[in-house]
Amino acid sequence: MSAFLVSDRCMHRCVSLITNYLQTGGGATFGGETAVSHEGMDRIGRQLYAMNARAVNHRYNEDDKPPGYAYSPFHENDPDIVKHKALRCLLYQCSEGDVPESDLFKEADRVADAVAGQLFSSTATWRDADGWG
Repeated sequence: MSAFLVSDRCMHRCVSLITNYLQTGGGATFGGETAVSHEGMDRIGRQLYAMNARAVNHRYNEDDKPPGYAYSPFHENDPDIVKHKALRCLLYQCSEGDVPESDLFKEADRVADAVAGQLFSSTATWRDADGWG
C-alpha cells in the first residue's frame, strides 16, 4: 500500500461534507470543533491534514510537517457523493500505523458511514425495493 497527502481540493471537500453533516444534526462537534465558522473549518482541515501527515510519515519513516490549511468554499456545491468519495480517499490515505485507532480517524469514519447511509437510502432503488416489513 502507498500513502500520500491528499490535495487541497480533496481536503476542502472533506471539510465541507463534515460541516454539512454537523449542521444538519449529525453531531455537535468534530475534532472538538463546531465547524460553524470559517475558522472552525480551517481548524478541522488542519487536524485532518495532521492526521494524514502522521500516516504518511509512518508509512515512509519520515518526519514531515503537515501542510498549512485554509478552507476554501469553492467545492461547497459539489454533490455529497463526490465529497464522500474524497473523505473515503482521505481515510484510506490515513490507514497507516496507529492512525486508524485515533479518535479523529474514528470520527471521520463515522461521518463517512453515516453519509453513505443517507446517500444510499435516498435513492429510488432503495425506496422502491421490496423488503420493508
